Amino acid sequence: DMPISRCTKSDVKKLLITWQSEGLCYETILHYLSFMEQAFQVAVDDGILKVNPCKFDLRDVIPEQQKPVKTLPSEQQLASWLGYVYGNKVYRNKYDIYVVLLYTGLRVSELCGLTLDDVDFDHKQITVNKQLIVDTHGVRHIVPPKSKAGYRTIPICKPAEEALRSILSNRPAVEKEPVVDGYTNFICLTRNRQPLYGNIINHTCKTAVDSFNAIVSPSHRAVPSYAAAHLLHEIDAVWTQPQTGAIYYGARGNIHHHECVYPRHI
Repeated sequence: DMPISRCTKSDVKKLLITWQSEGLCYETILHYLSFMEQAFQVAVDDGILKVNPCKFDLRDVIPEQQKPVKTLPSEQQLASWLGYVYGNKVYRNKYDIYVVLLYTGLRVSELCGLTLDDVDFDHKQITVNKQLIVDTHGVRHIVPPKSKAGYRTIPICKPAEEALRSILSNRPAVEKEPVVDGYTNFICLTRNRQPLYGNIINHTCKTAVDSFNAIVSPSHRAVPSYAAAHLLHEIDAVWTQPQTGAIYYGARGNIHHHECVYPRHI
């Protein structure tokens, strides 16, 4: 510990190097440095310090780490994995959900937040205007999309439409529709007749991927092992569409979670 007035640029750099040796990644250290710079700037503005000891380029202290290149699954890999899911009695009940996510680029929380009035089968489009999340106490909440670009309309291709209709036809009957923050008529419900939430989908997806990868050769695996836990967060892909033969990848994520408006053609 030392008084702020005695803190130097060298002291800050030593701290950052210590964090790196303890295993913190470059992005985390950069995040901390940004907060420190703002805090020390207050001391400069108040006349406690003459200069901000945190104003320097982190790359001059710690080499910026190269992010590993993540490869999207091929059409064949995704089709093989979905075939496995469809034929497996453990994962079959999530098959339609995976199809919708992969063919629309919806976030898991966005799919969970879809209500009946968000899906327009006549005009073949989905309106995204909210997400359903669960807090640390297990309580469901409705929140806005992650950004302004998150408010969007997504076209529904034939496979996604078929999957959505299947979800609705197999939706459990309820005496009274569950209500979350004033919203009701959620498309995806659990067996307990409550709105589905992301952790359920993420967990079953990871186990389905791991199970599939364990029985096939590496070249046919659904996704590389590093992406297995986040398949439906990181991959915004739809493979060959029967009508056009075109391959689409959702513009939302591409691994780095950029916002999207609707899927784009490549």
